Order: sequence, then structure tokens, then C-alpha cells
Amino acid sequence: MLGKCAVPLLIASGHEVTGVARSEQKVSQLESVGAQPARVSDIFDADAMHAAATGCDVYLNLATCIPSLESAWKSSAWRENDRIRSEGSAIAAGIARDLGMKVLIQESIVMNYPDCGDQWIDETQPIKVTRRTASGEVAERNALAVASDTLRSVVLRFGLFDAPEGSHGQGMARFASKGFAALSGRPGGFISGVKIEDAATAVVASLDIPTGIYNVTGDNPKRRSEIAAQLAVAAGRKRLVMFPGRAALLLGDKNVGAVARSQRVSNAKFKSATGWSPS
Repeated sequence: MLGKCAVPLLIASGHEVTGVARSEQKVSQLESVGAQPARVSDIFDADAMHAAATGCDVYLNLATCIPSLESAWKSSAWRENDRIRSEGSAIAAGIARDLGMKVLIQESIVMNYPDCGDQWIDETQPIKVTRRTASGEVAERNALAVASDTLRSVVLRFGLFDAPEGSHGQGMARFASKGFAALSGRPGGFISGVKIEDAATAVVASLDIPTGIYNVTGDNPKRRSEIAAQLAVAAGRKRLVMFPGRAALLLGDKNVGAVARSQRVSNAKFKSATGWSPS
């Protein structure tokens, strides 16, 4: 989803883009916006990925495989995403280093921050991983490990994507139509999101910044109760039933902590470094 939105913006900014395509549909999508498709059947094939990236100055590792809301409770549903975050990020970092690239951009998440209540969270806050999100920390570590005087490694910790056409946006709509808000944790807790279009402009803006970790979120994180109220309006209902916050916490922080925590994340560092601003 993020790559699909970012590629046309990169091309409009004057960049030549090569995109990995694992299907003919992806080949067509890339060609339709002016990108060069590189046919790779397996993104874990390091040699194939190396060949696809040869000649490029920047490696954008935006691959993910987040399960649907309905299946996210199953550990097995996260295996592919975990492999992408761990093995895939190691391959990306190695290629960027070995090919002498100038920039490596690694997608990550703000969900690994701890519950900080109403307090604003910036990049100096130590993270607290869960079983579902630990691979995100691995991806960050792999990317930053190859940073050098000639290779800038930039980790973008994105907020929850606000993408109505995405699997989670569709899942939220399905639950809301049945009278439920697919939100875990206390109603007063904060969720930091970012519109997918803004996330894509952030990718373009990140090409010229120094090595480091940057939060990419909207300016105004919302409380779960606010999001639930907006979902209710969208679904044509007076209110939605929320998953009880205490019940979510009883499942244990290591299991559901990332989705039940209050995370009021600041984007000030990224805005200062790039001049970017979310719509």
C-alpha cells in the first residue's frame, strides 16, 4: 500500500524508480506510473534482489505483510511479516551496503513505544517490543548497522496507516457495520495515525535527511473514544461497542500491548529535518 502511493510521487519528483514485482499485476501497476519493474519471484532470494537493485542509489524497503484484523490474533498470521522484517531487512541492508548505495530507507512502526498515557512520545523514548512487533526492532537494527559516512540509513517509524482501501481500513468498516469498534485498550488512550498519502510524501522527504530514527505521524493523535465516535458516524450508528480496555490488558502486554497502549507520538523531529507536514 505504501509503495503503491510512494512510487508515483518519487517519479513526479524526478527520480527513476525500479520496483520489485512478484506478479504480472504488479508489473502492470509499476509500468502504468512510469516505473521500471524488476521481476523477482521471491524477495528472500538475496541474489535476485541484488540483481534487481544494481544501478540504484537508494534502497526503499517498504515491504510488509500485515494480517487482517480477523486473523491478527493468530501467531501464524504474523510469520510472513516477521520474516520480511527480520530476514528481508537484513537482505536489504546488505545490498545497500554492498552496492555502495547512498541511502537506505527502512519502514518501521511507532507501536513499539510503551504506554505513556497522555505524555508526548519522541524518538528518545526507549521502545518496549511485544511478540507481535519484535521483528520491527530487528528491522531497525539491521538498517542502522550498515550506516556509514557514505551510506545514510533512515528508519521511519510510521503511525497506524489511515488507508480506507487497505485491509485494516476495510476491516474497521466491517466491524463498525456490525456495531463494534475494532479498538483495544482504554477509551482515553491515544492512537497515533498517519494518512497513507502523507506517509508517501514522507518517504520522498526522507531521502535527504541524516541517518537516524524518525517518527512519521499526524499532528494530532486521537483518543480511542474519538475514533470510535467517528467510526459510528461513518457506519450510520449512534455508538459502537468497544472491546473493554481492562479485558485487553488481562491478555498480557507481551501479547496485545502494542494495540492496547496509549501512544501519543510526536512528529516534531521529522518535520524539523525535512519541512514535511501532514495534510
